[in-house]
This record gives sequence, structure tokens and C-alpha cells, in this order.
Amino acid sequence: MEDAAQERYVFLRFAEADASEALNLVLEAKTESRPLIQRTLLQVSVLAYMRPFRWANSRFRQSDGSRPYRIRLEKLAYVAEEHLELHEMLESYRDSAYAHTDLKVRHPTLRFWEGHRWEFPIAFKPVDRAPLNLRIPALQRLFSSLQSQIEDEIQACETSFKSQYGASALVDGLDP
Repeated sequence: MEDAAQERYVFLRFAEADASEALNLVLEAKTESRPLIQRTLLQVSVLAYMRPFRWANSRFRQSDGSRPYRIRLEKLAYVAEEHLELHEMLESYRDSAYAHTDLKVRHPTLRFWEGHRWEFPIAFKPVDRAPLNLRIPALQRLFSSLQSQIEDEIQACETSFKSQYGASALVDGLDP
């Protein structure tokens, strides 16, 4: 990669793979009858879907050179208004339970059981109170929409590269 534009293209290719993975996991969950497996597939689909929306470090610096260039998909540019509430719910699940343990959100309560000297059960509120298995069609639409938008941007990048580097650039590779 020679510049931020080429890096953006590479990032978009990874983002498209993440959206595709999320969609495939949801489709798999749709037909899964075992609740534990279905829940796991849905949780991993959320992680894959959210990955492009998180900052990624890169080799290139900002135009002012002050800090490393960071890249991500901007929520408002890639999530349609009708999907925004679902996206934000998935973001919350990812940040507070699926990728991290957020104790404040879970409201844990430590208990001591009389008669069980070394047992300290912990009661807590689940973070994902709206079960994802009831939202599979909505997840499918959201993930498919993201994948389609990214594919369109990839096409635009490739068109730009062809005009900038010549038609054979994408076949031969952009790096010399």
C-alpha cells in the first residue's frame, strides 16, 4: 500500500468480509435448533458486524502528521436510519458483554450461601435483554445492507484505481 486511498480499499475489503461473515452466521443461526449454539452464532455475528465500526490502526499518518492514521466505518454513513436503533443495541451488547465485561451495566450482586463456606454466587442482570433470536430477520437485513454498501464503495475504489493506475493495475497489483 502506497497511500491512505489504497489502505482504505484494503480496509473495505476486510470490512466486506466481516459483513459477509456476520450475515452467514445469522443465516446459520436461523436454522439452528440448539439454543446454546444459536446464541453463540448470533453473538459472534455481532462481533463480526461491529468490527469495521471500531478504530483500526494503520501505517499512514493524518494529514497533519500528529498521530497515526486510524480508520473505521462511520455509523451514520453506513447504517440506514431504519437500522440505527438495532445497530446501537448491537453496539451496546458488543461493548458491555460480548467483547468486554462491563460490571456497571450488569449490576452484579455477590451473595454468600449459608452452609456452603466457599461458595459465593453472583447474581447479575443480562446485558442482552432483547434476545437476538427474535431479531434474526432484522439482523439479516442490517448485515445485508452493510455488505451491499461496502461492495458499492469497493467498486468505486476499483474504478478510481483503474483510471489512476491503468486497467492492469488491479491484476498486476498496485505495489511495484
